[in-house]
Amino acid sequence: MGEAAIGSIAVREWRLPAADLLGLPRRACLRYGRRLPVLPACRVVKTGVAMRFNGLVPMLQTDDMKRTRDWYESVLGFRCVSEVDGWCRLVRDDVAIMFMHNDHLGPPHATATQYIYVDDVMAVWHSIRNRCRAEWGPEQMPYGMLEFAIKDPNGYLLSFGEPTTPAPTV
Repeated sequence: MGEAAIGSIAVREWRLPAADLLGLPRRACLRYGRRLPVLPACRVVKTGVAMRFNGLVPMLQTDDMKRTRDWYESVLGFRCVSEVDGWCRLVRDDVAIMFMHNDHLGPPHATATQYIYVDDVMAVWHSIRNRCRAEWGPEQMPYGMLEFAIKDPNGYLLSFGEPTTPAPTV
């Protein structure tokens, strides 16, 4: 571990096993009979200019890549922009979602909702309502969103929302 200054930004560097950076238990790294490599030094800004986050793309587990891809394309209008052995990236407008198939992760499951902001939630609902079932809505929510939710073939909850009023402030 070392510390250096880059311009006026103090930076701390250290080397960590890949498992630590990925949040994996060390025993998971031995699954294929070898340890994950030690990654190059990480740089963490302690002071100075804030780092910018550029996006968040969910990566979800699926048991059936073809069924998942076909459903997202035919029901929601996504297109597959990349697919490699057990992984794909689906995109529609400014929204992306990735799917993977890994036997050691078990069946698909999530307690989170994938929330998609749209320009016209009622138009989306009318375009898909005959091909899926609403988990709720469309309805006006107390936090200023008109929204509805559906489940994909893997059981993941997808909520679609459009702001209708300014969100309440705390």
